[in-house]
Amino acid sequence: MRYIEIDHMFGRSEKILDTRKRILVSVNEQVAKESGEAPFPIYDFLLVNEVTTEEIRFSDYPPSNYWFESSHYRKAIGDMMVLFMLSPEKSLGVDGFAKVISSSNIDQHISEQVSLFNQWRDNSPTVINELSKRAKAIEGVNKLD
Repeated sequence: MRYIEIDHMFGRSEKILDTRKRILVSVNEQVAKESGEAPFPIYDFLLVNEVTTEEIRFSDYPPSNYWFESSHYRKAIGDMMVLFMLSPEKSLGVDGFAKVISSSNIDQHISEQVSLFNQWRDNSPTVINELSKRAKAIEGVNKLD
């Protein structure tokens, strides 16, 4: 979520949460239609959930469950991703860990994720303020004022 928030600060979160997913679904289904095949499943792991919103601890103890730091996840997440993709039920016990997206559910899915992202922002002022201060400290960043 930290990286989505940074994109949000620069007015780019819509591309991450909406536009790219819509394009991917559309292209996947168009290629499948043209080739006479079923579309490949698209697994969306970029969701707001207890995994992606886990507080990142920068001390050694206790370590975060899922993250070394904001951009590198622990083996547990990779294992969960593989299990989700191989599971016929598409369920792991972590609400909203992943979702198979297609044209039939993309509108609702994106709407839910944007809503969850906004809720996370409302409930995470410490993270928002920390990222905002760091971004403003970067020379030449005027867009955040």
